[in-house]
Amino acid sequence: MKTMSYTESRARYAQVLDGVVNDREE
Repeated sequence: MKTMSYTESRARYAQVLDGVVNDREE
């Protein structure tokens, strides 16, 4: 099992939050 690096997980988390915000803004 490969563990995601801290930066990688943070970037993915930010991407998901971005999508949620964009959905709510529409």
